[in-house]
Amino acid sequence: MKVRHKKRSKHKEREKGVTLLSLVIAIFILILIIGAVVAILHHYIHRGKVGAVAQDITSIRTAVNSAMVKGDLRDDNGNGDYLDDLIQKGYLSKAPSVIPGARYLLLQAYTDDASGVTVYYLKLECSDEECEKVFRDLDKEVDRGDGPTAGSIQWVEGT
Repeated sequence: MKVRHKKRSKHKEREKGVTLLSLVIAIFILILIIGAVVAILHHYIHRGKVGAVAQDITSIRTAVNSAMVKGDLRDDNGNGDYLDDLIQKGYLSKAPSVIPGARYLLLQAYTDDASGVTVYYLKLECSDEECEKVFRDLDKEVDRGDGPTAGSIQWVEGT
Protein backbone atom coordinates (compact mmCIF):
# COMPACT_ATOMS: atom_id res chain seq x y z
CA MET A 1 0.00 0.00 0.00
CA LYS A 2 1.32 3.27 -1.10
CA VAL A 3 0.77 6.40 0.96
CA ARG A 4 0.57 9.54 -0.96
CA HIS A 5 1.73 12.71 0.61
CA LYS A 6 0.23 16.01 -0.29
CA LYS A 7 2.64 18.27 -1.98
CA ARG A 8 3.27 21.42 -0.13
CA SER A 9 3.07 24.51 -2.22
CA LYS A 10 5.96 26.86 -2.25
CA HIS A 11 3.70 29.65 -1.13
CA LYS A 12 2.13 29.66 2.28
CA GLU A 13 -1.61 29.44 2.27
CA ARG A 14 -3.23 32.79 2.92
CA GLU A 15 -4.94 33.12 6.22
CA LYS A 16 -8.59 33.84 5.85
CA GLY A 17 -9.95 36.94 7.56
CA VAL A 18 -10.62 40.64 7.24
CA THR A 19 -7.87 42.89 5.98
CA LEU A 20 -7.41 46.41 7.18
CA LEU A 21 -8.27 47.75 3.73
CA SER A 22 -11.60 45.91 3.57
CA LEU A 23 -12.44 47.13 7.07
CA VAL A 24 -11.70 50.76 6.14
CA ILE A 25 -13.83 50.47 2.98
CA ALA A 26 -16.73 48.96 4.94
CA ILE A 27 -16.58 51.75 7.54
CA PHE A 28 -16.44 54.40 4.79
CA ILE A 29 -19.53 52.95 3.09
CA LEU A 30 -21.33 52.79 6.43
CA ILE A 31 -20.52 56.46 7.12
CA LEU A 32 -21.87 57.44 3.69
CA ILE A 33 -25.11 55.56 4.30
CA ILE A 34 -25.56 57.08 7.76
CA GLY A 35 -24.91 60.57 6.37
CA ALA A 36 -27.55 60.11 3.68
CA VAL A 37 -30.10 58.78 6.18
CA VAL A 38 -29.49 61.70 8.57
CA ALA A 39 -29.94 64.24 5.74
CA ILE A 40 -33.19 62.60 4.61
CA LEU A 41 -34.46 62.36 8.18
CA HIS A 42 -33.65 66.03 8.83
CA HIS A 43 -35.64 67.00 5.72
CA TYR A 44 -38.69 64.99 6.85
CA ILE A 45 -38.53 66.44 10.36
CA HIS A 46 -38.42 69.96 8.91
CA ARG A 47 -41.37 69.25 6.59
CA GLY A 48 -43.27 67.80 9.57
CA LYS A 49 -42.76 71.00 11.54
CA VAL A 50 -43.91 73.09 8.58
CA GLY A 51 -47.03 70.89 8.32
CA ALA A 52 -47.74 71.21 12.03
CA VAL A 53 -47.44 75.00 11.91
CA ALA A 54 -49.73 74.98 8.85
CA GLN A 55 -52.33 73.14 10.95
CA ASP A 56 -51.96 75.78 13.67
CA ILE A 57 -52.55 78.49 11.09
CA THR A 58 -55.67 76.72 9.84
CA SER A 59 -57.00 76.56 13.42
CA ILE A 60 -56.25 80.23 13.98
CA ARG A 61 -57.88 81.21 10.68
CA THR A 62 -60.99 79.20 11.60
CA ALA A 63 -61.10 80.91 15.00
CA VAL A 64 -60.76 84.34 13.35
CA ASN A 65 -63.60 83.54 10.93
CA SER A 66 -65.84 82.29 13.77
CA ALA A 67 -65.17 85.40 15.85
CA MET A 68 -65.82 87.67 12.86
CA VAL A 69 -69.14 85.97 12.08
CA LYS A 70 -70.24 86.64 15.65
CA GLY A 71 -68.80 90.18 15.57
CA ASP A 72 -66.51 89.24 18.41
CA LEU A 73 -63.03 89.78 16.94
CA ARG A 74 -61.70 92.53 19.18
CA ASP A 75 -58.48 93.24 21.00
CA ASP A 76 -60.11 93.53 24.40
CA ASN A 77 -56.91 93.84 26.41
CA GLY A 78 -55.39 96.42 24.03
CA ASN A 79 -52.05 94.70 23.52
CA GLY A 80 -52.43 94.50 19.72
CA ASP A 81 -52.46 90.69 19.74
CA TYR A 82 -55.81 89.13 18.90
CA LEU A 83 -54.67 85.56 19.54
CA ASP A 84 -54.84 85.77 23.34
CA ASP A 85 -58.36 87.21 23.05
CA LEU A 86 -59.44 84.31 20.81
CA ILE A 87 -58.15 81.89 23.45
CA GLN A 88 -59.81 83.76 26.30
CA LYS A 89 -63.15 83.79 24.47
CA GLY A 90 -62.94 80.07 23.68
CA TYR A 91 -62.43 80.24 19.91
CA LEU A 92 -59.09 78.46 20.41
CA SER A 93 -58.50 75.93 23.16
CA LYS A 94 -54.88 76.96 23.72
CA ALA A 95 -52.02 78.87 22.19
CA PRO A 96 -50.22 77.00 19.41
CA SER A 97 -46.99 75.42 20.64
CA VAL A 98 -45.64 73.23 17.85
CA ILE A 99 -42.21 74.82 17.98
CA PRO A 100 -40.81 75.15 21.51
CA GLY A 101 -39.89 78.72 22.41
CA ALA A 102 -41.88 80.24 19.55
CA ARG A 103 -44.56 82.86 20.15
CA TYR A 104 -47.46 83.41 17.78
CA LEU A 105 -48.95 86.88 17.39
CA LEU A 106 -52.17 87.59 15.50
CA LEU A 107 -52.08 91.22 14.43
CA GLN A 108 -54.30 93.48 12.37
CA ALA A 109 -52.45 95.20 9.54
CA TYR A 110 -55.20 97.60 8.51
CA THR A 111 -58.90 97.95 7.74
CA ASP A 112 -60.17 99.67 4.62
CA ASP A 113 -63.27 101.53 5.78
CA ALA A 114 -64.62 101.94 2.25
CA SER A 115 -64.57 98.23 1.37
CA GLY A 116 -64.82 96.78 4.88
CA VAL A 117 -61.80 94.57 4.24
CA THR A 118 -59.48 93.81 7.13
CA VAL A 119 -56.04 92.35 6.69
CA TYR A 120 -54.74 90.18 9.52
CA TYR A 121 -51.35 88.59 9.73
CA LEU A 122 -49.79 85.99 11.92
CA LYS A 123 -46.29 86.68 13.11
CA LEU A 124 -44.05 84.13 14.74
CA GLU A 125 -41.39 85.34 17.14
CA CYS A 126 -38.65 82.84 17.73
CA SER A 127 -35.11 82.80 18.97
CA ASP A 128 -33.48 80.06 16.91
CA GLU A 129 -32.68 79.68 13.22
CA GLU A 130 -34.62 76.40 12.86
CA CYS A 131 -37.84 78.09 13.94
CA GLU A 132 -37.30 81.04 11.61
CA LYS A 133 -36.59 78.70 8.67
CA VAL A 134 -39.83 76.78 9.29
CA PHE A 135 -41.84 79.99 9.31
CA ARG A 136 -40.08 81.47 6.23
CA ASP A 137 -40.78 78.28 4.26
CA LEU A 138 -44.42 78.36 5.31
CA ASP A 139 -44.70 82.07 4.50
CA LYS A 140 -43.49 81.36 0.96
CA GLU A 141 -46.08 78.60 0.56
CA VAL A 142 -49.00 80.64 1.89
CA ASP A 143 -48.45 84.15 0.50
CA ARG A 144 -45.20 83.93 -1.45
CA GLY A 145 -43.35 85.86 1.27
CA ASP A 146 -44.13 89.25 -0.21
CA GLY A 147 -45.99 92.38 0.72
CA PRO A 148 -45.75 94.78 3.66
CA THR A 149 -45.90 91.90 6.13
CA ALA A 150 -43.25 89.73 4.49
CA GLY A 151 -42.06 87.19 7.01
CA SER A 152 -45.59 86.84 8.35
CA ILE A 153 -48.54 84.75 7.24
CA GLN A 154 -51.25 87.12 6.08
CA TRP A 155 -54.81 86.81 4.88
CA VAL A 156 -57.70 89.13 4.12
CA GLU A 157 -61.09 88.89 5.73
CA GLY A 158 -64.21 90.92 5.02
CA THR A 159 -66.03 92.48 7.93
